[in-house]
Amino acid sequence: MSFRARRGILALLFLFALGSGPGSTAQGPSVSERFRAGAAALEAGQVQQALNLLGSVAAEDPDFDQVQALLGRACLVAGLERQAKQHFDRALTQDPGNAQLTFLLGFSLYQAARYFEAARTLERAQALARKNPLPRIYHGLALLRLGQARAARKEIGGALALAPGEPTAEMALAELDLAEGRFPEAEKRIRRVLGKTPQPEQSQILLGRILLEGGKAAKAAVIFEGLIRSQPPRSDLLYLQAQALLRSGEGDLGRETLERFQRLKEVEGKIRLLEVEVSTHPSDLEAGLRLVTLLLDHGMARNAAVPLAKLRRQAPDDARVRRLVGRLEAISSPP
Repeated sequence: MSFRARRGILALLFLFALGSGPGSTAQGPSVSERFRAGAAALEAGQVQQALNLLGSVAAEDPDFDQVQALLGRACLVAGLERQAKQHFDRALTQDPGNAQLTFLLGFSLYQAARYFEAARTLERAQALARKNPLPRIYHGLALLRLGQARAARKEIGGALALAPGEPTAEMALAELDLAEGRFPEAEKRIRRVLGKTPQPEQSQILLGRILLEGGKAAKAAVIFEGLIRSQPPRSDLLYLQAQALLRSGEGDLGRETLERFQRLKEVEGKIRLLEVEVSTHPSDLEAGLRLVTLLLDHGMARNAAVPLAKLRRQAPDDARVRRLVGRLEAISSPP
């Protein structure tokens, strides 16, 4: 299936068709049904439901056919790059040399700002899928982040040679234009592909950054405000919004937003420490409880789904776990 024909983040994540379905395994029907329901929820864009279902399958049977790969995709859609990397790493131990998984691992590293590792991984993905433009595009973007603009333009140009007019490649060239201070060219290029890229949210963020650096801070603030309202808390968006407000003369609101950014960065730091503690000591129930509680306290239901599924498997009768399950269900349920 052509990448140019796919829209939304799922177009990027379902890069290749899933192989044989889970029905070919010898797992119990309840696990199989949850896997199929989770896959269907993800394809329908019901990300929280997908995380809940697939997380429960992985907690019960980490080696269940394709669950790590699909859970990695769900984490990417939810913006959980660190969790996504862990699942893709595990999936690749089961299927080394898989081009799709190698690309998705590299993409998750890129999204997590681990550009050196991303560049190496995406170069491998490029070798495994030479006719696919996406590994070349994101390899080029990783090189750009590493300060190699000339090599980046070569890679992205190569992707456009494979797929002329590819919106993701045009978006990558807009990144290059922005890095080189070519603001009018960057704005024209990104506006041409708005709504056409596999990651519409990222193209909106890029437009906001171009406007911000190109002297149109008030217009950038409108874009960032809309993005902030449409998703769970993200410190990067709060920082960009604070800069846009400060540069457009909204000093009080800009300083207030900057304070929100700083508070959220502190929370994210605590979350990362707890994630390391949980991954290092997976049987530590107390650390898992602290992690999930912190996530739910700050409205991060998507982040909490997978670690909570592991707690339910580890201590199904613990009253504290049951309370956290109730909190997650209350947050996840539509009003």
